[in-house]
Amino acid sequence: MGILTIICIIFSVAAIVAAAVMAYRAMRFAPAVAWLALAILMVAIEDAPGWPTVAFWGVAAIIAVAITTLLPAIVATSRNGVAFMTTGAFAGAFVGMLLPYANAGMILGALIGTAFGLIVHSRTPAGAILGFPSKKFFKYACAKGLPTVVTACACALAALSIVQLIH
Repeated sequence: MGILTIICIIFSVAAIVAAAVMAYRAMRFAPAVAWLALAILMVAIEDAPGWPTVAFWGVAAIIAVAITTLLPAIVATSRNGVAFMTTGAFAGAFVGMLLPYANAGMILGALIGTAFGLIVHSRTPAGAILGFPSKKFFKYACAKGLPTVVTACACALAALSIVQLIH
């Protein structure tokens, strides 16, 4: 393992951690930082996900950031249930990677985890305002869920690439 590989891994791990923290804080550019972690690994690791995968998650990150930017300020800055959604998304993404079709399983796991996390939050006193099941709940889930899913999946792919390199 060369010095460039080690430096890229260090920067990628820092980007993964930053993206996860940003996701828990519902920050707008979390998907872009998660994609950056994945893109950095493409420079150093031969067995990293291919450029089509990185391009796909790059487009997904752009869409997620654009949607978050276009949201009304009250929704964009809201952190109601974000910790539950993010925890569910990361758990679902990593569990989904165990399925035979890792990428599809990862995305499906992150989606299910995000939805489950928000449903659990809506059952708490702080989340009662979302009113599950209601139109307001589903709008909020879509607005906050897409960036969370994109962030969790890009971070999970980057972490898997690092683990495969080290192992």
